[in-house]
Amino acid sequence: MKNLGEHLIVVQASTVSWRGDIDPCFHTLWSKPVIYETLKRIRQHCPDTRIVVVAPAYDENSELAKFTNYFANVATFFGFDESPLERLIGVCELYECDFLIRIDGLHFCADMAVAEKMLEVARSEKLDCVKLPDDFPVHYTSDIYSRSGLLQAKSAINLSGEKKYEIHPKYLMFRDQGFVTLEYKNLPKYSPDFMRENRAVFQEIRFPRHNVTDKAIPLGDLASFHYEIACRHLTRGMNVLDVACGTGYGSCMMADVTASVVGADLAEEVIKANASDSALPENLSFVSENVERLSFNDQSFDAVVSMETIDYVDEELYLQEIKRVLKPGGVFILSTQQNRAEYLSVNSVSETGYTPESVNRAVGKYFEITKVYSFKAGRIYFEDDFVGRNLILVAKLG
Repeated sequence: MKNLGEHLIVVQASTVSWRGDIDPCFHTLWSKPVIYETLKRIRQHCPDTRIVVVAPAYDENSELAKFTNYFANVATFFGFDESPLERLIGVCELYECDFLIRIDGLHFCADMAVAEKMLEVARSEKLDCVKLPDDFPVHYTSDIYSRSGLLQAKSAINLSGEKKYEIHPKYLMFRDQGFVTLEYKNLPKYSPDFMRENRAVFQEIRFPRHNVTDKAIPLGDLASFHYEIACRHLTRGMNVLDVACGTGYGSCMMADVTASVVGADLAEEVIKANASDSALPENLSFVSENVERLSFNDQSFDAVVSMETIDYVDEELYLQEIKRVLKPGGVFILSTQQNRAEYLSVNSVSETGYTPESVNRAVGKYFEITKVYSFKAGRIYFEDDFVGRNLILVAKLG
């Protein structure tokens, strides 16, 4: 790698996710945590640049601390449990670096060639932040931050109280004219074979079902925020079906604000575990169901909620079944990942994932779409911006 000045490669990681369960970068890939593969690939491309694994203070005695032993010139920095921004500032000040390349520990296929080009632009144009488009396939992405930009972001957040930007300060920087930023437009074109290779690696990661625990940090817990959004569109008298309910944390949230909730999931062992909880409210039950062939009668529910499901099923069968079991005027709420259509999705069984336009077309064939939320990260979304990593559609059956 050519000399681009004083900078670091920072890999953000943790053993605990924002939901409070195991962080994705610590799930197993080929007998080691995924972050090992991320560091290996970064080191192969950038043999000399210092890498710092940056993690919360609670991880100082965890397995993360061992990564300095696996690769040359890799250090660790621990601190500030709830503030990734403070961690980035801390590592900049410790190493007196002007710029850093930030990479998520899960993103083993982050495009380091693009990261180098972004860094060069940031240095030459004295930018506070450079990022890729918000719907660029997330596993290939990196961000460039200047130390001065991070310090300015900290001051702005302290004044505004908008703590959500401590997770991803780039979204503050790109909305505040006080920062000098650039969205990188010279996007790479990956071959189908290359994308399929990375997709195959991702499929080797052993992911358990997501869960939200008492260790969750609300500012970054998008899984719970999905259901908080859904609850805004539900009423006390509704009977609700929660499709692909998983461990049932969202079903429990909705049971607090509706007449009844049925949590349905294909995984029988998950349903049995959910149903065995003696603390379940009386208006909540769990059943094993295939969303492409639901067992419920026509017009059984006032609302159907379905998070992160449409990518993994037959789209037409799925939407037809949702329509069949909804009452006229019923509410349908779903979430899905966003991905630019020309790129093969790394972490989905569907070929490309969805753009806002493509999911609107699919759902619009059967329902009237009434509201769209497009999420950047954590709880960050903007009413005037529909490009992001993930979205929720709220729709009505006519």
